[in-house]
Amino acid sequence: MARFSPRLDLPSALKVTLLLALCSCAAQTPGIKAPSAAVDEALPARIAQGLAQLSPPADLSDPRARDAAGDKLSRFEPLLGAAGNRILWGGFDPAKGYDPDAYTLTEFVPMVWAKMYLSTYTFPGPYQVRQEGKFRVAEVAAKFRNNLDSGDYPYPFWHSAKKWQAYVDTEAVLLVFDQDRLIAAFRKAAPTTTVVEKPWDGRWRWTDANGVEQPRVALYSYLFSKGNPEVANLEIRYRKMEQAFREESCTSCHAPDNPAKANPLLLLNFPNQALAGRHELVKILRDNEMPPADEKKGVKAGIHDEATRQALIELAKEFETAADAALAYEKKDSPTGVNVP
Repeated sequence: MARFSPRLDLPSALKVTLLLALCSCAAQTPGIKAPSAAVDEALPARIAQGLAQLSPPADLSDPRARDAAGDKLSRFEPLLGAAGNRILWGGFDPAKGYDPDAYTLTEFVPMVWAKMYLSTYTFPGPYQVRQEGKFRVAEVAAKFRNNLDSGDYPYPFWHSAKKWQAYVDTEAVLLVFDQDRLIAAFRKAAPTTTVVEKPWDGRWRWTDANGVEQPRVALYSYLFSKGNPEVANLEIRYRKMEQAFREESCTSCHAPDNPAKANPLLLLNFPNQALAGRHELVKILRDNEMPPADEKKGVKAGIHDEATRQALIELAKEFETAADAALAYEKKDSPTGVNVP
């Protein structure tokens, strides 16, 4: 792994100071315009330091430590603000580099990704911020919580032995910035030393012995605060839409194994993950772009029964409205966001 530093190097810090001073002077000097969008060079470091504070080393089998970290990370303002409306997530390939366009990645609402995925890691503290072409990259040392119960993971990562091993072998999370925007995050795996097997029974979702739907962390009851009044309606709208999509085989393609090789991948068969597609589903259905054409079978793209398509559009619109309301409430009325020095 690359050598890590616990904070920005002095030249970078000086650049920030000088830039702020220049902007202040320029704003007060007639005829000189201050930069309209100065890059916050300290932002990646601030986020990296925050990860170590909010999800510190802990027992890798302790769900309470993970849940506590997830709650804090999902309200970590510098992280969520930098990511904006979406973030892309996947495994890192040194041969492809840091450009997200070179990958097939999964799209998430940043709050969902932070609470469900980022919280499956602990962060011991070391990090490094560097320039990689046009991207700034924060490489943050990380350790995967590989001993949780199956329902504590966003979905069965072990459906693919290779993917599960990559999660287990994670040595760092790479945060990729374009200017001040956090556009993607990668898990960086160390060379495999010990193979960790976890058999899969073929089920993406299941009910445990107590009658609780699993994975529990994929449910709205895990993501949203208990006082959010919009969640009950969102639950109804999602279940109706998901059932209709399942009848049209939409969820078989928009699943973690991504058989259709969609890029970016929108997951539809889990409540929390489906939130990322709330604004795109209506447009896709209106344009009748899905399912894709099958040239070998001579089948055109889209849903061919117009009544079915219109019904799906209405369900998608209801889901979009309900999801926006639940997320808006969470942003406005949930407990105060978490910040770190």
